Amino acid sequence: MRWFPKGFPKGFPFGFPGVSFVKYKQGVLRRLKESKAISAADADHVDENTPRFCVTTTEPLPDAHEEVLRMFHLTSTITRNCMNFLDGHGAVKSYQSVGQIVDDWLVVKLLFTEKRRLSMVDTLRAQIQDLAQRTVFVEAVLDGRLQILRVPRTTVCAERRKPSAAS
Repeated sequence: MRWFPKGFPKGFPFGFPGVSFVKYKQGVLRRLKESKAISAADADHVDENTPRFCVTTTEPLPDAHEEVLRMFHLTSTITRNCMNFLDGHGAVKSYQSVGQIVDDWLVVKLLFTEKRRLSMVDTLRAQIQDLAQRTVFVEAVLDGRLQILRVPRTTVCAERRKPSAAS
C-alpha cells in the first residue's frame, strides 16, 4: 500500500537546523524498515523548504493521526529549561515561555516593518515626482510650448530648467 502524506504539520524534521533528510533516513526510516513497518521510503526535494516523500508500508497505517506522527517521529517538544536567545538589542536573554520569545520578536518585527514601510513611501514619492515631471514634459511637447524636433538634447534640457518653461 502506498501512502503519500499530505497536510502534515510544518514541524517535519527537514526544517530544523542540523536535521537533514539523510540523518532522518538513516535514523528513523532505517529503524522502521528493520522492524518491517515500512518496505520503502523515497524522497524527492524541490528545495529545502518543499520536501516530498513517499513511504510504502507493509500494512495499513493506523487511523489515529497522532500514532502516525509518533511512528515517523514527526513531532518534537521544546525543552523549557534552556531557552536562551538573543533579544532585539543583541544581548543574550533567558526566556520563561515561548510567548515571551514571540513578544520580543514581534517588537523587532514591527520596527523593521515600519522601516520598510517608510522606505517604500519615500520610493513611491520619488516615482510620483518623476512621473509628474514626465507628464509636464509630454504636455509641453503636445501643446507646442516645447520644440524637440531637430533640437539638441542639451538645448531642450536647458529650456526645461528655465522657470518660465515649467508652467
